[in-house]
Amino acid sequence: MRDPGRILSIDYGEKRVGLAITDPLAITARGFQTLINKDRIGILTALVDIISSNEIKKIVIGIPYSLDGSIGQMAERVKKFSEELSTKTDVEIEEWPEEYSSEDAKIELRKLGVDFRKDKGKVDRMAAALILRSYLNAQPLTESL
Repeated sequence: MRDPGRILSIDYGEKRVGLAITDPLAITARGFQTLINKDRIGILTALVDIISSNEIKKIVIGIPYSLDGSIGQMAERVKKFSEELSTKTDVEIEEWPEEYSSEDAKIELRKLGVDFRKDKGKVDRMAAALILRSYLNAQPLTESL
């Protein structure tokens, strides 16, 4: 059963970190922000501020597993980042598999008629929103209706 409270989704990338957030009831997901990934400490500090100021109750971080389900280099980097973030906050962090989130985000943005060529951050925010939507879709709304 879903508990009320905002969930933050992270699409971690070497250049940018896309964020998405739910409404207070954790029903809908929307792109939130894109952070420029210049240094690890800066990203961690920004995320701690976002978590605090938005009353985040859970974090979902997308893990880019390889097609065969193994953990490649990028998945290792994201897992390490997730571990570092867990030392900076008491908010529960759940790793969630992501596949082609950036490519899927481009497809969704094209469908919406959004030009993302000059603002790659739109792709990162949409990728985070797709990760979050996938997570939400896998959670039961209530125990019984």
